[in-house]
Amino acid sequence: MNRELKAAGLLLEEASGGGDPLDVKRTGFLEPISTEAASTPEERILTASVYSNDNCGLNDTAILLDRQNHLLAAIQPNGSDEAPYRLSGIAVSSDPQGRIIVASGWFVSNCTSAWNGSAVRIDVVSGGVSRNLLDSFPGARQLQDIAVKSEGDIVTFRYIAGLADAEMMERPGIARYRVESDRAVRLPPVALSLAGFIDEWLRINDTEAVPWSGSEAAPLHHAVAADFHANVFTWKSVAECAGTPATSEVRVDLHEINKTYVFVITGAHAADLKMKRVSSAHSCAARNLPDSDGFTAIARELP
Repeated sequence: MNRELKAAGLLLEEASGGGDPLDVKRTGFLEPISTEAASTPEERILTASVYSNDNCGLNDTAILLDRQNHLLAAIQPNGSDEAPYRLSGIAVSSDPQGRIIVASGWFVSNCTSAWNGSAVRIDVVSGGVSRNLLDSFPGARQLQDIAVKSEGDIVTFRYIAGLADAEMMERPGIARYRVESDRAVRLPPVALSLAGFIDEWLRINDTEAVPWSGSEAAPLHHAVAADFHANVFTWKSVAECAGTPATSEVRVDLHEINKTYVFVITGAHAADLKMKRVSSAHSCAARNLPDSDGFTAIARELP
């Protein structure tokens, strides 16, 4: 295939001619088509990369073929017509119904910043028809590739997520899903640390937050999340309260709007975390952050 593209003069190397790379007109040219390591004995995954502009606009398409080279699916993020995306990770599995599950992670193409857009997708191929079940924006940073695992009907994405905080600008991110008949259902854990759980709870929408919220926290989600979407915050203090279940409290200040929130979270394990309530003051003894261990109390990964 690459031989045909080269002969037609469509590969970028044919356009460059050995001149100054900054002067090369890339738009419409392709990089050589490559085979992804996630290919299986039954399916082959190719990546076709075409430049949508002259700079860093490399726009990838993941192409799924069967072993007879019949096209099963051509996958791009939904926003790829507005911004070019590069494929960061991909995995393929078969669910108990025999459908092909294709999970993929993507970054907006950019040469100068790690703070660009990202997307994760889950597509299902059955009977020669491809259907998208998930196209989500996890807030992943381009500090490392999105790690994608697909085992049966369970899909896991691991990535580095950004934080709107000057002290901790990143956190480990995780998003796990079970693929059902016509939807992808998110599974715990939704975060790996207390800080990550707060950030993820604020990032997701009101409906997505319900399974991870107590009856007191769920009605507050919309208003609290809106405050954080528009303002930079500061971690102020943390408390571990006595009793069962294990309960932690984390105070966060929003100086620009002069607001304080205390997030009350239950659960000792990452998979058990739940936002019990959101208040304005600690209910048990707290210590200031950073403490002698910095931000470890809220940043460490839970078992």
